[in-house]
Amino acid sequence: MIKKLLHRLLAGVLLAAATVGSAQAVNFVEIQSDTMRFFYDADFWGNNAVFASGNTISLYLNDDFDIQTSLHTATRRDILQSGESALSVFAVRKDGGPIQASIFSLTKTFFELDAHGSSVSAYMEGSVFGGELSNGHFVNLGSQGLFSGSASIASAGTAYSGMLTSIAVTDPIYASFSAVGISTQLLLGIGQLGYGSVRADMSSISYTFDVSTIPEPHSYVMAMAGLGLVGFAARRRKRA
Repeated sequence: MIKKLLHRLLAGVLLAAATVGSAQAVNFVEIQSDTMRFFYDADFWGNNAVFASGNTISLYLNDDFDIQTSLHTATRRDILQSGESALSVFAVRKDGGPIQASIFSLTKTFFELDAHGSSVSAYMEGSVFGGELSNGHFVNLGSQGLFSGSASIASAGTAYSGMLTSIAVTDPIYASFSAVGISTQLLLGIGQLGYGSVRADMSSISYTFDVSTIPEPHSYVMAMAGLGLVGFAARRRKRA
């Protein structure tokens, strides 16, 4: 039931994400690591802790994504929490170098399940935008791809708690930009069937930006030419 609700709401979220253009939230806050400058949508993420290290930014969600319910009757209750930001984070390198339009994302959700009837589902999705930084604003040059990750768990006869971890990675994208931005869509659902209680807290999300260097097309041509010369020389030595 929770998964059906997640998919139903996701359809509306994706429709909204498809309309993302150059519009931005007003309240962007900057945080820096030793190599990167990150800008995050404080209206979406709130005033929670934010950490930056290398090419990774980690953000902690507000209390809206800490949900729970208890039942004392033989009925069912489902709770769904969602949130989205058309441009939740964007990044530039301090040295002005290129960033690949690829993202690795990690979402952590703490859960507490009753012995019977409890379920938790967490879903995160985003779009990657290539762009540039102009006068402190992200200029969107177009969507480059999508990434998504999900995790779910249900009662298995024993009450227990733990951490759900979901990973999302974009397909390999070989386009690079001076700035890269991402949108974020979050969905968290819990359900309880019959007597018992359940809690879920989608606590943090981290985004790692790809700063690896992709050779330009002419580099591949030169490399192939070099391999050809090496092969030619090897054949000459063999004949000699």
